[in-house]
Amino acid sequence: MEYNESLRKIEKLMNERGWTMYKLAKEADLPYSSLNNIFQRNTEPTIPTLRNICKGLDISLSEFFSDEPSPTRYDFTSDEKSLLIEYRSMRKSDKQLLKTYAAGLNKKLPENPE
Repeated sequence: MEYNESLRKIEKLMNERGWTMYKLAKEADLPYSSLNNIFQRNTEPTIPTLRNICKGLDISLSEFFSDEPSPTRYDFTSDEKSLLIEYRSMRKSDKQLLKTYAAGLNKKLPENPE
């Protein structure tokens, strides 16, 4: 069946993640039957339903409607988040020192020192 544009996009995002419709329904906190009906009837999801789908896919509505590829998302640990917060508050010269130190710990030099 040839789906409408929204459903093609949802299907593409599910395929990228290796998800089934059942998995998306669980992640989006939607009844499987509702999601299945949308696809079976080839209907446009309502905005609240699409909002849930996007939340389940961990993307924003604007990302859903954008023609740009979705940015790579990372799941950071709490330690990584803390380091990132500290890094963002540093002066440029301190950031460079930290990058050099981290590269030394990894026994390699940074590619483009600034």
